[in-house]
Amino acid sequence: MESSPMPDDAYAAFYALTDPADDAAPSDAHGPVSEVRWWRRSVADVVDAVLTLGSAGLALLVFSLPTLLSDGPVVDTSVILAVAAAYAAGLTAALLNHVGALGASGQTLGCTVARFALVDEATRTAPGASGAFRYLECETLDALTLGLRPLWHPRRLRYADGLCGLIAVPVDARPRQQRQ
Repeated sequence: MESSPMPDDAYAAFYALTDPADDAAPSDAHGPVSEVRWWRRSVADVVDAVLTLGSAGLALLVFSLPTLLSDGPVVDTSVILAVAAAYAAGLTAALLNHVGALGASGQTLGCTVARFALVDEATRTAPGASGAFRYLECETLDALTLGLRPLWHPRRLRYADGLCGLIAVPVDARPRQQRQ
């Protein structure tokens, strides 16, 4: 019996950590159990935070360059403009990523990197824009626990999951939506 060629050790180790098959979890008496491990969700949170903070930092840098390069006063209207632009860029990135992408496909950029989707428990479809916005608001509770609630919750759900009726599933377990 001939086996397939083995990938290098680094790839094999990464694939072993991110293989969706090791995340499978059965339903219990109270409903579906989250099928994605907490550390994969934490990776997604970090990627999403880097996207948001990176776009805010880039806007801050671009709009504050004239002030940094001049010999004038440090605090003037360009600094206020730079801070406002950074806030707007970060907010826009967060809304597009969380509300737009999560609402349409069930995946933020971080979810895509970590290979899972947040879907409705009953229908296994994307939550839609309003559901994704509600989820974004509820994630504040998860931030207070650093996203570690799945470690002690019997269904491995975060606070936002339970409040919004969503569940995290590996991308391969999500049924494909039909195009109309």
